[in-house]
Amino acid sequence: MKKSLALLCALCLLGTFVLAACTPNPNIEDSSDTSDVLETEETTDALDTTAVETTAPDESDSESVSESETTEPEETWPLETSAPEVVSVVEGEVRVILYSESLLRVEVAKDDQFEDRPTFSVTGRDSFDGIAPEHLIRTEEDGVISLKTPRFTATIKKNAQDAADVSIYDVDGNSIWEQTDFTTNETYLPEPYETPYIWGFNDVRRLVKAENPYTPNGEENNGWELTMNARDYYLFFPMGDAAQLRYDFNKLTGECEMTPLKTLGLWYSRYAGLSDQQFYDLINEYYDRGFPLDVLVVDVDWKASVSGTGYEVNQEFFPDFEEFFATANEMGVLTILNDHVRDYSGSMLDADQLNYFNENLTYKMEQGMNAWWYDRNWNYHFNSPFRGYDGDLLGQDYYYSVMKDFNGNNRTWMLSNVYWINASDIKVRPHVSSHRYSLQWTGDITCSAQSLQLELEHAVFAGAAAAMPYVLSDIGGHIGKPNEDLYIRWTQYGCLSSIMRYHANGHDRSPWVAGTEELAEPIAREYINMRYRLMPLYYSLARANYDTGMPIMKRLDFQYAQYEEARANDQYLLGDNILVAPITTAFSETLAIFPVEWLEANDGSHGYDAEYYIGKTLAGAPRATRVETAIDYNWGKGAPEGVMVDNYSVRWSTTLTNKSDYPICLATLSDDGIRVKVDGEWIINDWNASDSALNINKEFLIQPGQTCDLVVEYYEDAGDARASLYYFTLPADGSAHRDYRDVFIPDGVWMDVWSGQTYTGPQTVSVGHTEYTSPIFVKLGSFTVLAKNHQNLATSDWKELALDVYPGAGSFNYEFYEDDGTTEDYKNNVCRRTAMSMVTEGKTTTMNVGAAIGSYTTDFTERTYVLRVHEYDGYTVSDIKVNGQSVNFTRIDRADAYTENGGSPFAFEGASCDTDVATITFTAAVNAASEIVISYN
Repeated sequence: MKKSLALLCALCLLGTFVLAACTPNPNIEDSSDTSDVLETEETTDALDTTAVETTAPDESDSESVSESETTEPEETWPLETSAPEVVSVVEGEVRVILYSESLLRVEVAKDDQFEDRPTFSVTGRDSFDGIAPEHLIRTEEDGVISLKTPRFTATIKKNAQDAADVSIYDVDGNSIWEQTDFTTNETYLPEPYETPYIWGFNDVRRLVKAENPYTPNGEENNGWELTMNARDYYLFFPMGDAAQLRYDFNKLTGECEMTPLKTLGLWYSRYAGLSDQQFYDLINEYYDRGFPLDVLVVDVDWKASVSGTGYEVNQEFFPDFEEFFATANEMGVLTILNDHVRDYSGSMLDADQLNYFNENLTYKMEQGMNAWWYDRNWNYHFNSPFRGYDGDLLGQDYYYSVMKDFNGNNRTWMLSNVYWINASDIKVRPHVSSHRYSLQWTGDITCSAQSLQLELEHAVFAGAAAAMPYVLSDIGGHIGKPNEDLYIRWTQYGCLSSIMRYHANGHDRSPWVAGTEELAEPIAREYINMRYRLMPLYYSLARANYDTGMPIMKRLDFQYAQYEEARANDQYLLGDNILVAPITTAFSETLAIFPVEWLEANDGSHGYDAEYYIGKTLAGAPRATRVETAIDYNWGKGAPEGVMVDNYSVRWSTTLTNKSDYPICLATLSDDGIRVKVDGEWIINDWNASDSALNINKEFLIQPGQTCDLVVEYYEDAGDARASLYYFTLPADGSAHRDYRDVFIPDGVWMDVWSGQTYTGPQTVSVGHTEYTSPIFVKLGSFTVLAKNHQNLATSDWKELALDVYPGAGSFNYEFYEDDGTTEDYKNNVCRRTAMSMVTEGKTTTMNVGAAIGSYTTDFTERTYVLRVHEYDGYTVSDIKVNGQSVNFTRIDRADAYTENGGSPFAFEGASCDTDVATITFTAAVNAASEIVISYN
């Protein structure tokens, strides 16, 4: 890092050094004591407090300071600033570094050395510009050095020996830090609503990677160093600002690099042996049915090994892997292979291990594969040689590094486990580096509603407390087969999460297979196409995450921290104006156990006649018989009284009378097979091994007052055992069933994008939705940039955009972001940004679409815009002007979703399902600004 004028001027204030190249900075107080060292971050590893080596600044990067400027230092900020510089003060065995006005490092020397190399935890020290000289007041009194900034004051005792010799004070002079306050580099970030004045972590187990960390070099641990015992604190001063903390944290610990645009599209994944031709057929079927598809996952069955390890290809499925990768890419999808590490007892940094993986991981990429799925949910794991560094975490770094070395300027992406979450269970605290590793999923979850709820909560929580932007799920669940209603809820959640990846163990999660062509398929198509229309927003949020560390699925307390309800992890914002609150219940809250008074056993008592058999076929004489009052059992690995642990069956029978005032339907939850017979007709028949499968029959009704014969049969094969029988009541008016959930509506007026109903916040409302829809709201007084639907994102160039406008009082700003979607040129700002704004005052909305700024270019120089203005009370369009000229507009009447010519949320064209829409189309040069003025009756 350069030694600039600002730092050299600060050195002048030590009083005994005369630097011919600069003059004193008037805003830093003079001192005659020279026992401390004020230097830039280029401090050598050797600790030396007896001499200061200085060099003249590069005149091209600095401005001269007049000797006549001798005014007293200002103590009110902000001030006009000169070029900032990183400031380092060494005193005794302690070094204090000011990386910025909101980030400070307090480091204790180890073996008379300070650590200037990047560590595994801290990779981005050189991302900070430092602090402006005018914002640093340095004084010394009574053997204490004081560094005062606009956010804090740090004091260092002379000849400091430990971090305890450093004190930190807030702007009011209150002590705000003790070194025992902060934990290690395995820690959560403060949740947004409770962002403190100061927060930090101690990189006490500093792990320094070798220069070429995964190239065998013959050294112990391949040249990696674990330097223990030295206290190394990074102190952040967000002063309650959650966004500021994440910005600094993101820069210091390393950004999550942008993933290719196509990875934000739809993924297909399945743990099943499929051939190359079956994959080709699958891709074509998605396209033929009107679905986009962008990523194809080939699970571990591509391997010849039955253990799932090794790299020999299953020739039966893939006779020519290179041809398969090339053909899939030509069909428009990226390919990713699942990989499990081999059984190896030694360290992951052993030369044998490194050579093995370097060769094999690289070879598949040479053949044309796009990315690896590093799947540690298996029998074997990488063995870390370092205490405090999980092998699965280091494995993420390994796979990512190997791919990055191969990819050159192409973006690196991979799928891997959230190492601190395993199958919906939080195991440990995340490491401060854990957000860096691209796309991460939570493990092999079940298909249950409980899993869906946890997946939603963990994805939102991981963004809020671990700075992770892309936490994804097995949409539909890895284990088990959800009923159609629950599958739809999984789909609705997945479509508006950060990454949408269908996946299951064996089962095909394609909508027309996992559900019906009449119900699940059109709903999935509606939601998936909605996601693709929102892709400009998702991509802008991905860039914003790289720049600022803010999550894509943003918990509400980032913006509405004053409300306790905003802290919930079951709803989130996309950007600033779209509120998403997925439904995860899928009938579970309305399912009930039959009242015992409705049941009559053979002996006239209330209950079921239960017969327990050895074996799965209900054959022979029952092993046990009794009357039971409910069918609601979860035996786990155990068994009912009187039978063996595995391999048994049960028959329950009763006379049932519906004593409610409404029709009822039946449902079961089972592990394994279950079936239900009413008056001799099987109405539920899932006589298969399963994992907590929920079955619902909404078509068969038992009317109020109706009496019928009811038989339930169940068998247990192996593993867990569970059997429950439920009923649910249909609405009295005969309308479709609705699932309800509470949604916190924050400040402002928010519109339901399906119905047009508005809600004024802050308040919590209970909303009900049939399986066709889910709670999605848009804030009035905002707009969203939309893209057209395409077969995949490779065919989408965003030459045409829609501006989806919801007028309302106030202002709204948005930045539309573009780059090539595939390379790392974005890191050098080879991109294009278009500032857009909207202000509504009274009966007029003024929108400004700025000129695109940036070095990224496209084949087109003009862009077509479709303006869509949603009309509701007080906002009926009377006139639209583009750059001062009135333009004829078309009004499209509102239409319900899923009907012929039905409306859609965030529609690019055609009807909306919340309001009437007034629309125009105009063309403008990409590098020119446009103004749109909308007037209302």
